[in-house]
Amino acid sequence: MNKTGLFIIPIKIDNKVSTYNDYIDFLSEAENSGYSHFYIGEHLTDKREDIQSSIVFAAALLSRTKKAIICLSVLPLPHYEIKLLIKQLEDLYRLGKGRIKIGFSPGALKTDADYMNIDHNKRGELFKEKLIEFESLIENSEFLNKLSKKSFFSTLLSTFPVSSSLLIDKGYSAVSSNFTHSSYLINHIKFIIKNKPINEISSNWHITLN
Repeated sequence: MNKTGLFIIPIKIDNKVSTYNDYIDFLSEAENSGYSHFYIGEHLTDKREDIQSSIVFAAALLSRTKKAIICLSVLPLPHYEIKLLIKQLEDLYRLGKGRIKIGFSPGALKTDADYMNIDHNKRGELFKEKLIEFESLIENSEFLNKLSKKSFFSTLLSTFPVSSSLLIDKGYSAVSSNFTHSSYLINHIKFIIKNKPINEISSNWHITLN
């Protein structure tokens, strides 16, 4: 098995059942089965999901694994005080001795925005502001600046993506998960390789199983 990832979003039918610790146990075993990357989702208000902080979950998982790359998928930057976030990510980097990848996005759920007292309609605008600060502090971080640009990514979920080329152009990676219907992945492939040789971008693009 060569660099095969799992996207961990514990969506459950019975929200009375906790899957949090079960997933940590499962992923510890998955590493032994050859899986190399674990992508951890987070939502604050979706009652079907257990993981509210991918950073907290990643810290627990890093302590239970030895080689797997733990990927935060993704941090909705509008939810975070960026200076504090950077310090938390530095701790995570040190805990895992660099075994992390950091995903970022504007966020998606209106209920999460409401919980954070954020105008959901201004997520994009706020994301752009936060991203500028995020990139600047990463560059000046004693630890995080050791990560390659490919260690930073965002998810590619749109059926017919139209704007993610900016990520690739800036050197970031993109992740397509199969909770996007498998028939849509060909659209992602066509989009990402448009006007770019496949050997230049193949290492920047990941498909994960979930």
